[in-house]
Amino acid sequence: CGVFSSGLLSGEHGRVEVLSETSPVGRRSPTSERANVEVVERTMGSSMNDSPQLSDRFLQVDLTTAPLDVAAFYDSLLRKDCGAVVVFSGTVRDFSEDRTGVLALNYEAYEEPARRRLEAIGYQIFQRFRGVRAVSLVHRLGSMVPTESTVMVGVASHHRGDAFEAARYGIDTLKTSVPIWKQEIWGENVSWGLGASPISEVEDQND
Repeated sequence: CGVFSSGLLSGEHGRVEVLSETSPVGRRSPTSERANVEVVERTMGSSMNDSPQLSDRFLQVDLTTAPLDVAAFYDSLLRKDCGAVVVFSGTVRDFSEDRTGVLALNYEAYEEPARRRLEAIGYQIFQRFRGVRAVSLVHRLGSMVPTESTVMVGVASHHRGDAFEAARYGIDTLKTSVPIWKQEIWGENVSWGLGASPISEVEDQND
């Protein structure tokens, strides 16, 4: 499940560079039952910093095993030129479809392809929502228990409309296009999450 929060912005101007904070943790690849998933990478036409239209934007993506700090995540998006920030935090709940008493979730990823997909989502947000000036997409890997944040998507924009719509687009696209898998632990059982779907491509929209 997830929680949206929003607020007025104040603070330092966001940085221009793309940040991808890698944390080498020696994680294993997803299990063989999903190892045959074809992850198709598509090269973006140009990098964000090479595009005149996107040169003043801030994009941060990360995969981490560390607990997610919603307050610090929010603060990283603050900009003087924006009037709204929206943060989505997806959290572990204690049930899922036909399963009660969920004790924990384990997340695994194809890490480098996943980071490239997160960056592609960020680029698409800037293309689709012209008022957006800062985007951050972070997913936690490893084991988490109910109420802990598993994923955060944040957007800073000139106005609230773009901020809300861009954050929704960001989390929805992340869920369908980034190669991350969820394992559920409930009772004495362990199984991969229900409702998995094939990985789709991040739509490239340049208009």
